[in-house]
Amino acid sequence: MGVDYLASQKLVEPTAATDRETLFSVMKDFTKKEIGVIIKEEFEERMSSLLTESEGLLSQLSGSRIMWHLLLYYAGGLPFLV
Repeated sequence: MGVDYLASQKLVEPTAATDRETLFSVMKDFTKKEIGVIIKEEFEERMSSLLTESEGLLSQLSGSRIMWHLLLYYAGGLPFLV
């Protein structure tokens, strides 16, 4: 069973429960925690990359050109800072 495996790997606290609802709850809590970590890491990595790329591009554009690109981006007519 999944909860027994996770407990043997010391990823969750061992439980003596055998009812489906409790075991499902343990699995759900574990999954929520692990998925949250993955999403957070992925988001931080992508945002860091985006900020690094955009800093270089923004330094090359004038203020009025930045506004023009933002306007087109929000209107759906241009990928941001192409």
